[in-house]
Amino acid sequence: MMWFTEQFCSKCGRQGQAVEAGEMLNMNCPRCAVQLRSVAFDHATAGECPTCTGLWIAPTDFEHICHDADQRAVDNGSVLPTAPVPPRPMTSTRAEPGPGGVAGGGSMYPPCAVCRQPMAHQNFAQRSGVRINRCRQHGVWLDKGELRTIVDFIRAGGLVLTRAIETENLKRARRDLAQQQRAGEDHSEPPSMWERLFWL
Repeated sequence: MMWFTEQFCSKCGRQGQAVEAGEMLNMNCPRCAVQLRSVAFDHATAGECPTCTGLWIAPTDFEHICHDADQRAVDNGSVLPTAPVPPRPMTSTRAEPGPGGVAGGGSMYPPCAVCRQPMAHQNFAQRSGVRINRCRQHGVWLDKGELRTIVDFIRAGGLVLTRAIETENLKRARRDLAQQQRAGEDHSEPPSMWERLFWL
């Protein structure tokens, strides 16, 4: 089975290829404002900036990449540590504005590549230390090296740990909700774990 961003298959050793289709997309880099080009992999497609090499990834493709890496962590037997692991410090590889214009430049809230609205800013999975920019409707922007860091975090069992923490938090939220409802207070259902992991 081939895994996104891997050069060789972990089972058969077959070399994988990232195929650059060469097609220029009708969207610009949120950082450099230059036109993105299409890049196809074994399991996903992305828009790559030819200047800063950042990646624009649609929600379904990003979720698929995360699922693949998470499944590998499970297949490899990643287990929860015996002691709590503190969240990683936030890191960033923000690119300088390219020759096409400033766009988002080094801004914390660069524009979405599709709708051009400022994107939200969050620590992926709350503990990874990777600050991602995402448009809830259209996708995520990852600066150079951030996808590799996210995949490594997931493969090391990062989402396994995050799910365990979020499960406890969700149980606590539901207990609090039940208590509030018994007290006659009206509150909406807490968000699902998937929403808390990726799209809050």
